[in-house]
Amino acid sequence: GYVVTMRGHGSHREFSAYAPSGALLYTTSVELPGAGGNPASIGDVDFDGAGHAAVAVSAGFAGNCVLHGIVLLDPAARHTRFIDTGCFVVGYVSIAPDHTIWALGTQGEGYDAAGQVQDFMIVRQYSFDGKQLNGFLPQSGFPKGLSPGTPGGDTLIVTTPDRVGIRILS
Repeated sequence: GYVVTMRGHGSHREFSAYAPSGALLYTTSVELPGAGGNPASIGDVDFDGAGHAAVAVSAGFAGNCVLHGIVLLDPAARHTRFIDTGCFVVGYVSIAPDHTIWALGTQGEGYDAAGQVQDFMIVRQYSFDGKQLNGFLPQSGFPKGLSPGTPGGDTLIVTTPDRVGIRILS
């Protein structure tokens, strides 16, 4: 598969992508529309078999939420689409063989009037053109205080033609 190396911290992060052959494809940072030119904080990265990448990102401010989403890059690192996920912080991404994008994450700023986190689906499926198709695994199904989609640790999401696999460690 592809290999990604990350450099920098927080909003000054860039990554290098290497092809399965080991050849450097590109080194890039990501800027988001509506982020005022601020570079994105890059999270997880996944590739399809043709070198297109899905990159979990956060940057800037958009209304009540930090700007969260998934940037899609072509094999030359050109920005082809931004999937705005609202207050949903994408921690992990996987491009399925059918080219849908699967995301595992947590709700960033989604609180109700009493200050309680609103229930949300921690796994979401998006079309390649950016529409949310499905949501699975409600946060309320996990013990209070456990936020399984939060970026970091040994959590991951992978896809095959007929399955989605998730590893969550607490």
